[in-house]
Amino acid sequence: MSRLLLRTRRDAPADAEAASHQLLVRAVEPYAVHLVSLGASEDVLQASETLYRELGLAGINVLWDDRSASAGVKFADADLIGIPAQVLVGARGLAKGVEVKNRATGERSELAPGELAGTVPL
Repeated sequence: MSRLLLRTRRDAPADAEAASHQLLVRAVEPYAVHLVSLGASEDVLQASETLYRELGLAGINVLWDDRSASAGVKFADADLIGIPAQVLVGARGLAKGVEVKNRATGERSELAPGELAGTVPL
């Protein structure tokens, strides 16, 4: 019986951590959107800054990652931080729009920058 109790105690924190993104109330999350700028071109930075301002004016808290780190490092950090929505702005995707990833479902979609503020889940 003691083995069963030990196993239960070890599994409980892992289960809580795995479902933590579902347990948090959106009102207490510090950010609703993680804006990730991919590349250092002037177009990408300008588009990212415009999105940052538009989302801020819409009352959405945004964490903007404009570091000069590689895309892989930024993706890994974005997943570790765990903000509900990730918005990816890159040079290749600017012509089509920005990519939005819903972290809870894993669903990805491409939107025009002007449509973004109305579609971010609050």
